[in-house]
Amino acid sequence: MLKLSWMLPTEKLQRLEFKIGYSELENYETYLGITDADLRRDPTRRYAASRFDELNSDNLRTYLRYFAELTDDLDLTSTLYYQGFHRNWYKLDSLRNIQGGPASLSLAEALATPGAPLETLRGANGGTLRVRANNRDHWLAGWETTANHRFHTGDLAHEALFGVRLHTDVARQFQWQDDYLQNSSGVITNIQYQVGGMGAAGNRRDQTYALATFLQDSMHFGRLTLTPGVRYEHLELEYYDRLAADPNTHYGSLDVWAAGLGFNYRHNPQLTLFGGVYRGFSVPDPRASVRDGIKEETSIATELGVRWQPRIGLKLETVLFYTRFEDLIVIDNIVSAGSGTTENAGNINCYGVEWRGEYDSCAARDAGIRTPLFAALTFTQAKLDGNARSSNPESIFSGGRDGNDVPYIPDWQLSAGAGVHIKRCGADLIVTFVNETFTTANNSTVPVNPVTGKPDARFGKTDSFVTVDLSTYYHLNQHLKLTASIQNLFDEEYIVSRHPYGARPGRPQSFLIGFEARF
Repeated sequence: MLKLSWMLPTEKLQRLEFKIGYSELENYETYLGITDADLRRDPTRRYAASRFDELNSDNLRTYLRYFAELTDDLDLTSTLYYQGFHRNWYKLDSLRNIQGGPASLSLAEALATPGAPLETLRGANGGTLRVRANNRDHWLAGWETTANHRFHTGDLAHEALFGVRLHTDVARQFQWQDDYLQNSSGVITNIQYQVGGMGAAGNRRDQTYALATFLQDSMHFGRLTLTPGVRYEHLELEYYDRLAADPNTHYGSLDVWAAGLGFNYRHNPQLTLFGGVYRGFSVPDPRASVRDGIKEETSIATELGVRWQPRIGLKLETVLFYTRFEDLIVIDNIVSAGSGTTENAGNINCYGVEWRGEYDSCAARDAGIRTPLFAALTFTQAKLDGNARSSNPESIFSGGRDGNDVPYIPDWQLSAGAGVHIKRCGADLIVTFVNETFTTANNSTVPVNPVTGKPDARFGKTDSFVTVDLSTYYHLNQHLKLTASIQNLFDEEYIVSRHPYGARPGRPQSFLIGFEARF
């Protein structure tokens, strides 16, 4: 990554900034999980059938930015940007011609079916491993300009922010699949490349052109700050799918808006009230909007909070929140593990409370030592409001009933920590608790798809867990610092997800050593 800036020799501040970055990634991650029993015995186990899984990607990103102080009260920032991203995740997709078993099974079905299918995944039974090259290209580019204007109307101080953006992004999918013939000893005896030809597993292109504008004004009146804002977007959509019955390019458009009003009231130096009401949106991809008529998702979020600092070293904060989602957009499954159909799943009510407290008994005196303590608690209730509208058996929302829990949102999350910092060195210990969640909206506790009645390793619950993290540092001098940390200190083993395909463990015990240099 290279970043350059040039201050122009003018009376008013002007600056040009250029940044360019490039990265490559190669790893051997898989969508395939393991059974609960195998995870309890060895949470880092990988099944033999996933041995060909490999992700390769490269990413180029750049921008050119101009900042100008036009007057003492008016600033302008204008940015041209571009990003290109390519990735090919070559990974196990399904099983075929299972020896002593069905002709074909999805990975979720195979994981939940003891006998021949599961043994094929383990490399102890014959069958065909179908591996898909999930080959994608993504580009985005655009221009954005924002203006920040500070002014007064009577006793009211304003800080108005206005922006406009022209943007386009493209997603190009060109996929193929290979078949690996595995014998009963787990040996690959034959390979058939590009089954059905290049592009047979996906040949699509989606593109969006967008015009977005927003206006926000922070109004300061004594102890009170009000911040209203509004955003409007017009999107032109197009897509083609060469594997569809109609492979021609199709067109559509969307107009969406968001708005909000926030406030901050500083009653005195120790007590502050804050809150707001905000409308948000999330738009579907071009194919889902144009072909399937999927609506944009909308939300109304409200919050009300208080910050209190009764004395130096003690800080307390409490926030009540409520969010209403309508026409929730969900793809067929987490990270597109199913058939790829986007849906409006239904409505959700989400409410709860967040609390955080910090205390340092040494903050009020110059003792050369700090002993920070903190605790944070979040209670969340996220429930379906009405039955989920999804009928796709691949969807994690399929079969969801009114009042059911939304998958993967825990009711309780708690963290607490303590530290000791003495001049050039310090250490912090943090304990985190997260309670169990359902992994599907039908709140099933058994690995069976309620729509199809077939075994499916994506259904069930995650585990509640407690982890402990320890971090330390030592300043060699004012410029150089050594850091070290242990995450999941006691190597707690737990199921954190059942998607994309089957039980996945949380992060195992991990050691990190770092070095920082500041000049």
